[in-house]
Amino acid sequence: MGQVDCVFLDVGNVILSDDPSVAFYYSELSEFICERVDPSFTYQRFLQEREALVRSGSTTPGADIARRHLSDDQWRLFQKQHQANLAPRYDALTPELPGIRDAIARLDGRVKLGLIANQPVQCVASLKRRGLWNAFSVHAISDVLGISKPDSALFRWACEQAGVPPERCLMVGDRLDNDVLPAQSLGMATVWLHWRSPYDKGVPPREEYEQLYLDSLERVSPANIAVAAGSVPSGHVVHSIQELGALLSRLVNPEERR
Repeated sequence: MGQVDCVFLDVGNVILSDDPSVAFYYSELSEFICERVDPSFTYQRFLQEREALVRSGSTTPGADIARRHLSDDQWRLFQKQHQANLAPRYDALTPELPGIRDAIARLDGRVKLGLIANQPVQCVASLKRRGLWNAFSVHAISDVLGISKPDSALFRWACEQAGVPPERCLMVGDRLDNDVLPAQSLGMATVWLHWRSPYDKGVPPREEYEQLYLDSLERVSPANIAVAAGSVPSGHVVHSIQELGALLSRLVNPEERR
């Protein structure tokens, strides 16, 4: 691996845990289906359908379930209502992952830092409130720019804003499809943060629907399916924030590589 002049981080499940917000989304969607379409539809059934879809290769099980049960108008109505409900709860539903602040601080002044993330616009104000926004000089946030991963245009825009060619940039993300593969297609180095279990993130569930979602994720996750199938691409792999921090320090500091 060559010189690293810029490190890009995903936000979800790298800086902030996505699990509570995804569980909230799934809980609201299952309730909407129950109220508008099928009174017998339960959250447990929703999670069962999610697991079946993920096993079959779906990377967007929530949207796939919505399209299966809702009309286009109902789906648009739900999305509008959910965004309104999520906005005031965004901070509470996206807790900071323990240890990530220290990992970021270890890179301060040693390399350019940026964000490449599929996140709603609320992410911007939230990271500012947490004092994390200014740690990054480039902010490629999907709902701000109108470009979403895995579109390589988002990665290309971020590299151009950093003034660093992709070959000297590194992308850190928790998803192979949205983070690792599109970054590698541009020649970027990658670190896959592979959470073997959602409970390894150190963010315990606070609501029953969160617990049920974590248990579902423990049973079936796209990442663990990829590992079992032997379809993990080349690149660095870590399994915790602590491992990530140590690896990034070595990669950006030649003295620590020895």
